[in-house]
Amino acid sequence: MASETMAKAQTDLATRVTAMESARDAERPHMATKAEIIAMEAKLIRWIVGTGIALFAALVAVATPIVLYIVSRLP
Repeated sequence: MASETMAKAQTDLATRVTAMESARDAERPHMATKAEIIAMEAKLIRWIVGTGIALFAALVAVATPIVLYIVSRLP
């Protein structure tokens, strides 16, 4: 009786492992390589820095006329 339960458990385990291996093999072509991840990280850093510079330039462009108006109104 115990050997039947053990044999059934082994068969079930083998089936589950095979299913996991086939799922992993199906996903493998879609996984990124280490080089691709490093390249994407560099692109993201450049994009974030560029966005920060653009936002700062926009802030200066908006604030400059306001500051100049205030300064011109001083006695």
